[in-house]
Amino acid sequence: NWRLVTERLAESWKHQPAWCLYMHQATDHKVAAIAVRGTDVEKSLGGDLFTDINALPERMVGSDGVSVIAHSGMLASARKLEPELRQALRALVAFDYQIILVGHSLGAGVVALLVWLLKHGPDGQRLPESAQIFGVGYATPSCVDKKTSEAMQP
Repeated sequence: NWRLVTERLAESWKHQPAWCLYMHQATDHKVAAIAVRGTDVEKSLGGDLFTDINALPERMVGSDGVSVIAHSGMLASARKLEPELRQALRALVAFDYQIILVGHSLGAGVVALLVWLLKHGPDGQRLPESAQIFGVGYATPSCVDKKTSEAMQP
């Protein structure tokens, strides 16, 4: 009973990975999944390549004082994606949905940083602490420092 709710698949460029939002509602639980596509140079007209190679370390401090050193291209993508999804994420949290962010390769790195932003980022980006939000990455590249990586483990 999964259904596609919304997506941005056709418009993908530098720091703008393609994504889609699916929802599932059962009698005992509600789940939303946001999938972020991995590197696809052809579909992104080369933009994903620029995101991948924009690999300088960038430090960010969240509003709760937690800091991260991250892959600058993937962090830029997560920062750009968060406002696109903000309204939907807040509505899902308000209706007690469990939110799962999934990604492969470049998408997995962006998902990892998006989860970090939603848990620690500036106040406008943070979800309430009660939010049930998880990230699952496949072939996740190294995109954060060791301390953050260890802290983000389930």
